[in-house]
Amino acid sequence: MNDIVSKKNSKNDEIDNFALFGNPVSHSKSPEIYKIFSKEQGVQLQYKLLSVCKNNLTEEIKCFFSLKSSKGANITVPFKETAISVCHSLTDRAKVSNSINVIKKLNNEILLGDNTDGVGLIYDLKKKNL
Repeated sequence: MNDIVSKKNSKNDEIDNFALFGNPVSHSKSPEIYKIFSKEQGVQLQYKLLSVCKNNLTEEIKCFFSLKSSKGANITVPFKETAISVCHSLTDRAKVSNSINVIKKLNNEILLGDNTDGVGLIYDLKKKNL
């Protein structure tokens, strides 16, 4: 996990870190998407693909978020239900679906789990006029 932290300048300011937890993850386009986002928004961030196993998922997530620079993560199948256990709080969408695909760190300590799958699907369908 030590390679997750990187520095953006000589003053040792930390870059915000984000990650995708799953297995497999090598096919993910998330790093490219986050790179475009960071460039468009003028922010520096780092996005890692982290292939994990079910038996070490929660420990890996906790380790990632123990770093002050870690701000958020995406969770992919087959871990969307298991990852709930590391969250301190859940959105109503996450509670209803009993799964999460996003974890956001609030106030540098609280892990909020959310599920944006349904909202994303509806957005895409409306965008395509379906």
